[in-house]
Amino acid sequence: MEEFFYVGMAVDYAELIEFLLRRYGSLEPFCEMGVREFTSIYKVAKKVEQREQMYLAWVVQLPHMDKEHFTPFQEYFDKCTGANLDNRPADEILSQVEEIRRKINGG
Repeated sequence: MEEFFYVGMAVDYAELIEFLLRRYGSLEPFCEMGVREFTSIYKVAKKVEQREQMYLAWVVQLPHMDKEHFTPFQEYFDKCTGANLDNRPADEILSQVEEIRRKINGG
């Protein structure tokens, strides 16, 4: 069974076992599973756990937000995970910056 969890995984064995037991309560469903199916389920479970943890962090900050400084959860999540980052090439972004500067300077 240990070999199954080592195949293709870049996580600590103890961390993986702890995560599976905490999340699912048993390792049995994973023993008969193929590596690809297991990896897919593991990745989704980690994403769900990350979202849950960020939601709890957002809830802790919620009482300190007023109407002016309120941040919706999805915006908070995107900011924390970098999902709202611009992935365009640098030259495209710089050309847009130059265009905005020209408009501001009246040209």
